[in-house]
Amino acid sequence: MSRAGDPDAKLKAEIKAIITRLSAKGRAAGILLVLATQRPSTDSLPGNIKTNVAASISFRTRDTIQSRIILDSPAAADLPDIPGRLIFQTSRDVILQAPYLSAEQARKIIAKLPQKQTQTYEEVAQNESNDSEANPMDGNTIEL
Repeated sequence: MSRAGDPDAKLKAEIKAIITRLSAKGRAAGILLVLATQRPSTDSLPGNIKTNVAASISFRTRDTIQSRIILDSPAAADLPDIPGRLIFQTSRDVILQAPYLSAEQARKIIAKLPQKQTQTYEEVAQNESNDSEANPMDGNTIEL
């Protein structure tokens, strides 16, 4: 922070203005805008942007204040502590269960994937020249 305040304040204001215009025009044109925040606050999700968002999704929040910022209701703070449980809000709140993949499960799946083998340009060029020698057809002729 400088003595004059937040040095990025002008940039933040410009970005919020762009997102506000984009959300208003996008909603009018039927384009959905996806916004995500790690920690909801009135600074990160201002009301003039929220009014143009057709639907909201919230996982369990730490407190009712964060829930009210996202959903305008305390419902997300009252969700059970079940991984993947969420509230989908359009004209009403719907509690849903999203697929959940823990970090440990993800590591196990990734460990089973085959390792990607990279080739150098020379190896690719050599393989292509070997293929063309094995098959004299270059795609421009027809075998009868």
